[in-house]
Amino acid sequence: MISIDSMFLFLFTGILYKRILVLSTFRGSEQLKYATVALVFILVLVYLLYDYLHKDTGEKYRVKSIILSVFFFFFIIYPTLTSVAARRQSRLKFTPGSELIRKFPGGYKLDVDLACYLMTTDSLFATEQAIAFMAEGKNPYTEDYSNSLVGVFGEKNPAFKHYVYLPGMFLIPTPFYIIWNKLFGWYDHKIFQLIFYIGTMFVLLGFIKNKTGKLLMLILFSLNPLTLHHFLIGFNETTLLFWILLSLLLLEKKAYKSSLICFAVACSLKQFSWFFIPFYSLRLKWLMNVSWKDLLKKSYPFYITCGIFILPFIIWDFNGFYDDIFKSIIGESKINFTIGGPNEFGVSHILKYFGLVSPDRNFPFWLLQVITGFPVCVALLLKQYKDNTLTSLLAGGTFTLFTFSLFSTSFSHVNYIGLFVFLTLFTWALSYRESNPTI
Repeated sequence: MISIDSMFLFLFTGILYKRILVLSTFRGSEQLKYATVALVFILVLVYLLYDYLHKDTGEKYRVKSIILSVFFFFFIIYPTLTSVAARRQSRLKFTPGSELIRKFPGGYKLDVDLACYLMTTDSLFATEQAIAFMAEGKNPYTEDYSNSLVGVFGEKNPAFKHYVYLPGMFLIPTPFYIIWNKLFGWYDHKIFQLIFYIGTMFVLLGFIKNKTGKLLMLILFSLNPLTLHHFLIGFNETTLLFWILLSLLLLEKKAYKSSLICFAVACSLKQFSWFFIPFYSLRLKWLMNVSWKDLLKKSYPFYITCGIFILPFIIWDFNGFYDDIFKSIIGESKINFTIGGPNEFGVSHILKYFGLVSPDRNFPFWLLQVITGFPVCVALLLKQYKDNTLTSLLAGGTFTLFTFSLFSTSFSHVNYIGLFVFLTLFTWALSYRESNPTI
């Protein structure tokens, strides 16, 4: 039989090849583009045949790993570096919407598919600017982003006024930014994100013992069309995933202090991590076999790490910090993110369709989140209490986060769906491992 990793590789390649290779071969001819596609499918055929014709051995694993590393180069590393180089070497001027056609030096005409990759996201440009502010000693939650590249996404973008991520998102890369900038005189945050994308792949290997299972886990994450596509555009979910998964891996290895520190870093990056706190705590209490009172005392590495990241900005400018990371998200700031805007798929669109909400009128989405999300969270915690496994922790955090996100002011961008899809696939893979301990 053909193994499951081969089937997912074939499936993902069939979905990915056209979009990714547009970026991989943007300086070449059309013939080179199609030749590259042909090479990729030849490698898929070799992978499938080798898998089918050979028994599971160490040599089979090594050969499949080598072939898979070529996929990683074609679909992850080369497209990222190409995107960075294209942004540096061209004078491409971005405009909102579909008017993205310009010319590169030498007269190469930029097609729309490539432009979408180079355009990246306002979150990436905002993070780059926040890092620059921090390096200059300025508070990213106080400063205005009007003169940054965020402006390419439109004059009414709330990101001009609000940096919605937590301090870890710009504090961790700041040393890297300073060194890189001194060496080369420029900075592209995609390079930093690439480090964490590759790092996440190595962390995932630690969860699985079986060699075929390791290959499957790598494919489910690294070549997943939803996670990879949005990573290449510049979304930051991978950085968050790295710290969450590393904390869970350390938790399973019973390195509790290190796990708490890594989990605190995740909770200092993005609000998404907060929804895993009750499920993580329940699992940690069970593994440590302590009371809730003792757990609170022994969790001091978490408090200290979060305090190091967050407390300085609360003291520096509490109103700016609170307005950016909380009020602007729930629609209580002077300038809020659009309710039911384009590229959004939440419940807000249903309410907007029936005329119950409008972009210029406040609506208590937080109440909807509590009404729907709290019962879901309680039900999942009760299930985990009865079967306190890593799978239960992941499922509880993922489905609670999904519920709260779906009923939020703006459930925007497919990258959120990509995060949920991967976490669900990861949970499925771990549940299979838990029922088959040798995997």
